[in-house]
Amino acid sequence: MSRIRADKLVNRVATGAPQLTYGVEIPVGYGITGAGNISITGVITATTLFGDGSGLTGVVGSGSGVIIRDGASVVGTAGTINFGDNLTVSPISVGIVTVSVNLLSNIQVTGIATFDQVTTTGFSTLGAVSATLLNISGVSTLSGGINASQGVDATGLRVTGITTLGETTTAGLSNAGVSTLGNATASTLVVSGFSTLGATSATLLSISGVSTFAGGANASQGVDATGLRVTGITTLGETTTAGLSNAGVSTLGNATASTLVVSGVSTLSGGINASQGVDATGLRVTGITTLGQANITGLSNAGVSTLGDTTASTLVVSGFSTLGATSATLLSISGVSTFTNNPVLIGAATSTGTETQPLQVTGGAYVSGSVGIGTTVASSKLTVLGGDIAVGINTSSGIILTSPNGTRYRLIVDDAGALSTTAV
Repeated sequence: MSRIRADKLVNRVATGAPQLTYGVEIPVGYGITGAGNISITGVITATTLFGDGSGLTGVVGSGSGVIIRDGASVVGTAGTINFGDNLTVSPISVGIVTVSVNLLSNIQVTGIATFDQVTTTGFSTLGAVSATLLNISGVSTLSGGINASQGVDATGLRVTGITTLGETTTAGLSNAGVSTLGNATASTLVVSGFSTLGATSATLLSISGVSTFAGGANASQGVDATGLRVTGITTLGETTTAGLSNAGVSTLGNATASTLVVSGVSTLSGGINASQGVDATGLRVTGITTLGQANITGLSNAGVSTLGDTTASTLVVSGFSTLGATSATLLSISGVSTFTNNPVLIGAATSTGTETQPLQVTGGAYVSGSVGIGTTVASSKLTVLGGDIAVGINTSSGIILTSPNGTRYRLIVDDAGALSTTAV
């Protein structure tokens, strides 16, 4: 293989560069370097081109330009991209630009406006607005009225004049004037004037004036009224009223009244607090119950109960119960019960024990299960923890043990501490 070694190559007349008729082939690992420029009027083909391309002009993609897509769908191909209003484009840096969206800080609409979603903050005045979702914070005035077929969900709502609301959910609703409410749910509902309420649910309901509950009233947190008169089928939760007069079929929860007059079939589900006492021919209570002085011919109680001075011919208690001074000809108790006024006397009318002995049984007792002393877990028929068992002071008292053949032996101890058995 022949080689030509030279520092410089020029044309024959030494006035320019030599012409390479068949081109130049550069071996792998070598290249063309220099501080000058490369100017070519033909086509440059390369596997990879390096550089930021900031000095290139008139560049168009392969046969067409830049492909534009909207949500992954092809819109078209363009050689130039122009961003319109409300968009900010940063200067080109290393071939990269950043496009930002300018959010609207103010919008003014006159006439009827329809939006999929409206969010307003600050002071706002809205005319006729139709929106799938309306989110308002701050002070707002809806001059054109509200038609919310899907309901209203608001932290606070104040209405004056003639108002008709369908299904409404609001933390605080204050209404004055003539009003008709459909399905209304509110933490605080204040109604004054002539009002008609459908299905209404409120943590606090304050009503003044003439009001009609068309769909019934369900007040789980209680009703506080100067006077309440109910006819028909009624369900009341916790209720406080100076005078309650009720006729028909009724269910009362926690009811507090200076005067309670009930006629018909009634169920008091939430408990009775009667500081003046209860005088009834028959009383049946379920749930949490607190009774002061009660004189009842027949009392049947189930649930968690606290009874004060109670006199009943027949007293049936089931569940968790606390009983004060209780006198009953027949006392039937199931569940966990506490007698606060000691002692509890069974089989005798007077106590023969001491104040430290709250339970007295006269005439024997029968226990079908296990007995635990000092423990709530009786692993045997009799389990004693935290103390001793003392039996007898002479040879006639001891512990009776039964052998496998059925013989019974008394186990005793002498003065020397020796154990002995005697058949009995």
